Amino acid sequence: MRDYLDLMESHSYSILLESPQRAAWLLQNFGPKREEAYQAVEPTLPALVKTAIEGQEAADLPSKIIAYIMAADPTQQKAYSRWIALRFLKDHQKLEDINEQLRNNLTIFQRAAAARRIPANLDAIRTFAALFELIEPFVLGQR
Repeated sequence: MRDYLDLMESHSYSILLESPQRAAWLLQNFGPKREEAYQAVEPTLPALVKTAIEGQEAADLPSKIIAYIMAADPTQQKAYSRWIALRFLKDHQKLEDINEQLRNNLTIFQRAAAARRIPANLDAIRTFAALFELIEPFVLGQR
């Protein structure tokens, strides 16, 4: 039953996230949760991450966190932002791991998935490390 609910939730979110209001939707659905999660980890964050979040052009902290996450999404429509947000909220990935390296890894994933060299289901990947393991042969030039 839980798998069915996850599938329905994922399908509903995918439809919603195709609209141009992606940032507003992310803020509405994840903003308060993200602020709570941020407050919990904020004392241990590196200064560079705090500065990057605070430097986002947004009015309030939840909006700044969403902007920070969306900045790591290399897709034009920000299609991977939901995945990044869920990894932080549900799978306890660190905010400091949402960086340029993640953006590069997602770019490689996007290209490899478009070429049908790897499965395109990003939701099946639960950690940033698992994403890297999947794309590592492409990084090393083995594929």
